[in-house]
Amino acid sequence: MAEQLYGIRKYLRDNGYGDDDITYDMNSRTVQLKGKDFYKTNPQAQTNADYGLQQGSTYATQSELAKALRDYRGTDRSNQVDSTVNSMTQNVNNKPFVYQKPAEWSFNKDSNPLYQNAVNSARANITTGQNNSLANLRSKGQANSSLSETLAQQISARELGKVESDILPQIMQQDYQRYRDGVENDYRGQVFNYQAGQDQIRNQSALAQLLNGLNQNDADNAYREDVLANQQKNERIGLAQWLSQTYGVDAQPKYDTQVAFNQVAGMKPFNAQQFDWQKAISDRDYSRGVLESDRSYDLQRLGQQANIANMGQDNAYKWATLGWNKDPNNPDNLYKNAQIGALNNKGQKVATAEDYAGYVDKAVIRDDEHKITNLNDVKSMILSSGLSDSEISKLYLRYGIPLPKGATSGN
Repeated sequence: MAEQLYGIRKYLRDNGYGDDDITYDMNSRTVQLKGKDFYKTNPQAQTNADYGLQQGSTYATQSELAKALRDYRGTDRSNQVDSTVNSMTQNVNNKPFVYQKPAEWSFNKDSNPLYQNAVNSARANITTGQNNSLANLRSKGQANSSLSETLAQQISARELGKVESDILPQIMQQDYQRYRDGVENDYRGQVFNYQAGQDQIRNQSALAQLLNGLNQNDADNAYREDVLANQQKNERIGLAQWLSQTYGVDAQPKYDTQVAFNQVAGMKPFNAQQFDWQKAISDRDYSRGVLESDRSYDLQRLGQQANIANMGQDNAYKWATLGWNKDPNNPDNLYKNAQIGALNNKGQKVATAEDYAGYVDKAVIRDDEHKITNLNDVKSMILSSGLSDSEISKLYLRYGIPLPKGATSGN
């Protein structure tokens, strides 16, 4: 029984791929997955009606598809590993991180908007203060005196002095603090970017290790599957060898264990066949021994009768007894047996092919088609039976043994 076949599209869908990912190249007869070759098919062999498969579909065994998917993913991961390693190499080879120190802090009050606002505000206050002071002097009749000019200068100096002594230091402190904050933020940003780059390298390294690990797992799984497949193959071969030795047949390795045992269904183990054969030989030898004993007895009795009737005839039979050949196929022996039969006044029955067939039948071994599988053994058994040529010819015909050239059927 062959390994079961699966539809390739269904197999890929079951493994998380969509129909849009699966295409078929008619020219190369290759199933493609996401534009890459996945499995090269043989449509003529894989749409055979014996399998009950739909024409135009592609099929493969589960083990073939598992290997194809493992190889496909392994190649894809290998490409990812190469790309990741290249990116890591570029990152590592980049210029090492160097802190970019900002420019030194500097302050120009003339270009500082806060300072300029403070000065403009002071000037406005000066104008207001001088006007108020001049109005007060006019009310006293002193508007044109030197006192008005002195008060105006004092008001101007007081307002501008506040800007320089009170407001400007605050503005400078605020500007410096902003500078320090910017420096710290810039430093933290540079460090963060450096650490992010290092994290990316570490992540890429972890990804490369993960992909390599998955590829190694696939390689280990493939090795274990090959070892298991080879072990199963050896077990099938071993089972076939055991069946061949046990049952005396040429058993072939089969994928399905039950199919392997079906090769010897209804057969006896070889040792049981040997036992039956040995028993048949033993029974035959016993029967031949009894027949030989009876013949010796009859010969002795007939010799005694002949001695009484005629001494010359007695001497002839004694000579025949002394020259007795135990080989049942000896023509002289067959002739003497015929003489014994002629002199036997009790009508002693001579063994026939039909009588001996009962022993041969027990030794015959037939296959499922009823053909004799031990024809040479049967032939040897018949030849050693001691029967006449005509009776042996009958047995040859009975068991389908070709007659020797020039022999007749004896019918």
